Amino acid sequence: MSVDYDAYHEEGRTTVFGDVFERVRVRTVEWILERKPDLRTDGTLLDLGAGEGRYLPLWRRVNPGADIVALELSRVASDRSARRHPHARHIVADAQDVPLPDASVDAIVSIEVIEHVRSGVAFLDEASRLLRPGGWALISTPCGNRGSFPWVLARLSGELSAGDEGGVRFGHYDDPTHRRVYRQRELEAMCRARGLEVRRTYRSGHGFTHLAERFELAVKRRFDVKRRSARADASFSRALDAFALLDLRLLRPLPNASTMLLVLRKH
Repeated sequence: MSVDYDAYHEEGRTTVFGDVFERVRVRTVEWILERKPDLRTDGTLLDLGAGEGRYLPLWRRVNPGADIVALELSRVASDRSARRHPHARHIVADAQDVPLPDASVDAIVSIEVIEHVRSGVAFLDEASRLLRPGGWALISTPCGNRGSFPWVLARLSGELSAGDEGGVRFGHYDDPTHRRVYRQRELEAMCRARGLEVRRTYRSGHGFTHLAERFELAVKRRFDVKRRSARADASFSRALDAFALLDLRLLRPLPNASTMLLVLRKH
């Protein structure tokens, strides 16, 4: 499967956190960073697959002394990010072939990227190569564990299938640009095999998030809330996000999540 990511970004799909899943994901990343003071650096922080730079303000706020490098495959997205976030260095390159020396990076962050690349193995090999010993990484990706909401829907409809180089696919219940959705144990084993110690795996996106997503879609198909009132739209989003975040607060021990975030440390 080949994806034209310049066209993908030209559509404006990655300009803002446009739906409840994306808003909850950034809130979840913030929640983890607040509770993990060891996830800090004054060295080089590499955002692998930075897109249009939506997360760059967060990385800068948490790591004000860091040299932030934003790597992105799409020149369209990278150029937009560079205009909005001139404090970061921007590189247009493949996340599986990064033009930086071995052990030159103190921290790596990668949000919803490994499921898109040609080879998840090559992606993790590159992350391990780049990280200095003792360096850390935070990787977010969809979760293919048995019993998640998309897993159940795909299984019941007969669309559950093997992914490209591991993981599973959920048919039309998933983003068509995903090559695979890893299961937690599978991805953790891949990380360990590449010298990346799994310090913690967080899970989110259980039932509350999916209910919030469907309610948001149902309302916004009938009403242009933002056009009627920006304040009402913001309040509506905050209420949905609070409801969706019940997954993280109440259900994160359960394996049947839709998203997982791995905290890694290089040996």
